[in-house]
Amino acid sequence: MQDIRGAAQWIEARYQPGDGLICAPAVECAIPIQYYLEVERGPAHFDPDSPGRFSWDGGTTVSLDDAAVLAYATRHHRVVFVFARSGPGEPLESSLGAHFREVGRIHARAVVDTTVVLFQTSPTD
Repeated sequence: MQDIRGAAQWIEARYQPGDGLICAPAVECAIPIQYYLEVERGPAHFDPDSPGRFSWDGGTTVSLDDAAVLAYATRHHRVVFVFARSGPGEPLESSLGAHFREVGRIHARAVVDTTVVLFQTSPTD
């Protein structure tokens, strides 16, 4: 059973203006998440520079290296990190967790299990 839609709904329910979205790996993660975000028609979206974003036009992705992920995260008040177990997500999650405070998490069971973690990247008021 796929529960990627549930993960996308979780993201939509928590997403705030100015939040960022990162996905790893792009094909197994960004394609299904982007599909359901478009179905839900909420505010959550991939930015053109979101690490792991898959480009349908050119079939390319934005880099998922540690430096790119941390640089992107620091440009946002909060960042949603979505990763499929088959990809490079766990090391990136550890890196984000070392720099930012985790404020929420969900695990979606699917053909490729997916985890969504919401990080607070800047101090709260």
